[in-house]
Amino acid sequence: MTRRHWPHGAPFVPVTDLKFIEAPVDIVVADWRMPVMSGSEFCHRLRTLPGLADFAFILVSGEPSPPAFVSYDGFLRKPVEGPILLATMHRLLADHVTHRQRQR
Repeated sequence: MTRRHWPHGAPFVPVTDLKFIEAPVDIVVADWRMPVMSGSEFCHRLRTLPGLADFAFILVSGEPSPPAFVSYDGFLRKPVEGPILLATMHRLLADHVTHRQRQR
C-alpha cells in the first residue's frame, strides 16, 4: 500500500486500498457522492473488514437531507466549516468511547 498525504500533511488511504488498512480506525468522513463508490458503499465495505466494524461514520453531502438507507453516525451538509466538522468528530468520538465503556 502506498501511504499518501493530503496537502496539509494528514495521511489517508485510497478507497482502492481498503483491504490494506492495518491500524484501527476511529472515525471516517466521506462524501456521499465519490467517483469510485458511494459513501454508503464505502462505509459498508469498511464495516465488513475484520477489526474495522466499530468506528464513527460522518457522511458529507451537498444534498439537503441524508439518504435514509445509509448507515451513518453523523451527517454534515456541504460546504462544511472546519469548526463544525471538528465539533462533530469530537462528539462522535466521545459517544463511541462511552458506548465501548458500557459494553465492558
